[in-house]
Amino acid sequence: MDLKEKVAIVTGAGQGIGRSIALRLAEFGANVVLLDIRQDSIDEVAEEIRSKGGEVLSLQVDVTKSERLRHMARLVMAAFGQIDILVNNAGTAQRQPTEDMSLEVWDRIVQINQTQVFLCSREVGKHMLKEKRGAIINLASIMGLVGGGLYPNFPYHATKGAVVNMTRALAAEW
Repeated sequence: MDLKEKVAIVTGAGQGIGRSIALRLAEFGANVVLLDIRQDSIDEVAEEIRSKGGEVLSLQVDVTKSERLRHMARLVMAAFGQIDILVNNAGTAQRQPTEDMSLEVWDRIVQINQTQVFLCSREVGKHMLKEKRGAIINLASIMGLVGGGLYPNFPYHATKGAVVNMTRALAAEW
C-alpha cells in the first residue's frame, strides 16, 4: 500500500489500536496527524514515527469539543494543505451494571465513542467534500452488532452499534 503524499488523522492515537494504526499509516508513507487527550502518549508515538523518517503532527485534542476540532482541522490544512484519511478510533468503556450506572458515566461514553465520530467526520468531511476525495474509517466493535457479552457494558454496546449505522448513513449521504 502506498500512502505517500496522503495525510491521515487518527483519533485516540496515543495508545492501543490507535497507536498501531498511526504507526502502520506512517510505515505506508502517510503524513500522520496524531490526536489524543494525553500529550505525553502522542509525543511517544510521534517520536517513533520521526525516528523512522515519517512526517507527523501531534495535537492534544479533546475529541468531544467541537471548537477544538474545528481548530484542529484548520491546523492540519495549514500544515499539509489536505486531509485524505480520518480514522475515528477514540473510544472508552466502563464495565458496570446498567442499574448502577450514573448519567455522567453514560454521557461521557456517548461523547467519546459516538459524538466524536460525528464531530470529527463533520469537520474533516467539509475539507474532503470540497476536494471530492477522502476516506473516513470508523472503528466499532462486534459488540455494536450483537449488543452484549459476558459482562455489563451497556453504553459501549449502544454507542458501537450507533457507529455502525452512522458509518452506513454517512456513506450513503456523502
